Amino acid sequence: MDFPDGDFSVVLDKGTLDALMVDTSDRVVADIDKMFSEIDRVLRMMGRYVCISLLQEHILRKIVQTFSDR
Repeated sequence: MDFPDGDFSVVLDKGTLDALMVDTSDRVVADIDKMFSEIDRVLRMMGRYVCISLLQEHILRKIVQTFSDR
């Protein structure tokens, strides 16, 4: 993204994670990791990532893995 670091207090994801994370292949997971890195980069300190998802099992595991490490 072309936004400066820390430019947003909220990032709203309505179905993007569901649409992009179709499986757990290496390529897909790498793309999701890049997406989460960009979200982290553009969020201000104490910013929020709000994700509206169907929360399939593989997506839930990825969210828990990613955000429990932070």
